[in-house]
Amino acid sequence: MLVECTLQSVSESTNCIHLSTSDLTVSSALFNEKGIPFQYVASFVRLGHKYDFKALFDIAVERLAFENPTTLEEYVALLDALRPAIGKTVNHSTTRIVHYAGIHYDMLTLARENNLLAILPCAYYRFAKGSLESIFREIQSLDGTVSTLSALDRITCALGHERLLQAQWQSGNSLGWLIAWKPAPDCKNVSRCQRRQQSRLNTILISAKVHSFIRVSYVQKAFCAPCAQLAETPLAAGRAKMWEDLPSFSTSLPGAS
Repeated sequence: MLVECTLQSVSESTNCIHLSTSDLTVSSALFNEKGIPFQYVASFVRLGHKYDFKALFDIAVERLAFENPTTLEEYVALLDALRPAIGKTVNHSTTRIVHYAGIHYDMLTLARENNLLAILPCAYYRFAKGSLESIFREIQSLDGTVSTLSALDRITCALGHERLLQAQWQSGNSLGWLIAWKPAPDCKNVSRCQRRQQSRLNTILISAKVHSFIRVSYVQKAFCAPCAQLAETPLAAGRAKMWEDLPSFSTSLPGAS
């Protein structure tokens, strides 16, 4: 039997979905949109879970996964797409889900509450890489809604922040090469590259910030061509390892798996 229902709880519009045990047809007018409201995404995740509507669930998760990439390549591509021509770092703004202040809090909460394990590492990382102040911040939207992390998520992100700060300097990780750096055999200017290595090392240490996925261009600008080329391989390997280990940085208790 085919049942037609209007998503009044999701939107005041008359977007409809037709639900049956064997078929799910979602209004094409809604899903052809580049960005859809978060309320729709959240409702589709919950409906998909509750009634086992895989197509509905998959559509919502696909949008969440685009904003919270599951691979390092996708994460870098997303940052590159948002990065202005002048090359400065920018904060992530969602595009396939309509952006608003506090959306990153809400995406993390939705993923955790619905056990979307593939979404969680990136969602947690966005908070863990920031300052402790940002983890405890509350964001108020224009409609008065307040977005904040739960007590559990605050603990998870705070612990993740400290773990990331320590792990990034370990051998084989993102910044381990910088501590063990030695000039290339064909270095163009050893004294200059040594000074720049010390300068970069001191700058990152003093900043006390997470640099788990430091860009290759950072190395290229810091050193001569031979030294930069020598550092690119351990840097790429370190970034890949940090991404692979992200789930271990987003557990709420030390030693948890």
